[in-house]
Amino acid sequence: MESLRKTTGFTIAQRYDNLDLLDTATRAHQKQIGDNYLLLLQANRKREKEIWETAYAIWTALGAVYLQCVEQASADPVATAKIKAKLPLIAARGARAAGIHIKWISFRFGQVDSSIWKDLARCLSFTEENDFADKSVPLYLSNQAKSSVGEEFLRAAMLFASTADSLTVMEQEIADRWIEHFTSAFVPNAKPAKGLNLCFDLNAAQPPRRAMGAQVKGARLCYFGATETLPQIQEYIDATKKTGVTPVPFRLPKGGETKHVVKVLQHLLLHWGEEPPAREWDRRLTTSSIEIRHDFGTLLQTIQQVESGDLDFTGRSARPEFWIVDNAGRGGYSAIVPKGLRAWLRLGALTALRLEFRDFWSVAVIRRLESDEHQQRKVGYA
Repeated sequence: MESLRKTTGFTIAQRYDNLDLLDTATRAHQKQIGDNYLLLLQANRKREKEIWETAYAIWTALGAVYLQCVEQASADPVATAKIKAKLPLIAARGARAAGIHIKWISFRFGQVDSSIWKDLARCLSFTEENDFADKSVPLYLSNQAKSSVGEEFLRAAMLFASTADSLTVMEQEIADRWIEHFTSAFVPNAKPAKGLNLCFDLNAAQPPRRAMGAQVKGARLCYFGATETLPQIQEYIDATKKTGVTPVPFRLPKGGETKHVVKVLQHLLLHWGEEPPAREWDRRLTTSSIEIRHDFGTLLQTIQQVESGDLDFTGRSARPEFWIVDNAGRGGYSAIVPKGLRAWLRLGALTALRLEFRDFWSVAVIRRLESDEHQQRKVGYA
């Protein structure tokens, strides 16, 4: 796909035909990668990382070439006329690739780059310019389920607006499937209206946000919301309380359980309402991994030897430990300590830490220690 993106001289028909062959041929592999990732989350960290990087690369590449087709169609309407019937499909697949790209970033609790929101906005604008934003088409011959650019945009926007980064990866996947199920109820509108409590600016490379205050000059807002789905969600929750089983209208991912479904429904009910819970901007729930190195002498020596540049504690001390961060913010982290004896673990202990899949290290001091009734210890870093 990289060569397809970089090769010049392709007509839009040639570029799309080659891209379609690659995308369609790898459909089964795309699904298998997602299933394997959910199963390997706790079992094999190295393999999990490899799968995540593969999936991230796939959806980055697919999205880039589909967007290239969109841009090429806009720039050369004469040549594009020959494949006019395929334009809704090209734009919908581009929006879908951007949405799945966002989901995989969310799996690693990462920051969604502004370029992805820009790509989504471009796909949506392109369809509005050509008057087929709401035209549903079968995305793939192997699956006759229909979708449109508008629906793919709403699916991505609602997942982000649902504060999915406070859910586990399994719960995020289930949330995405609920969102897909409810997508037809997320009717967008160019004007604000009751129940449309979210908005997205097609002229800005920014994520969706709560619709409040006066519209910024030059903004082109798309309003949407999920309040119409709240009674249905409550019905699913009530049914679960009565029967102990949630009547899920889709196939659960492997490893998914009723407890995951109920937690996700309660989460969506809370965050899709008119007044979602207040959330301090500098604190957020998370379940990411953090690498810890704690040999005081080695840490101090490394710090003293650094004259310029970034700290690097890789290979400079004893075998690293990997803990789970459950709360992160501007002032530090809260982490769950794995069971086991740690004579060094005390208030004031100096540690080096690095978030999973990040290159830079930080130095922090343990400022808080606590233990619950099950002897599960937690620490606070600053």
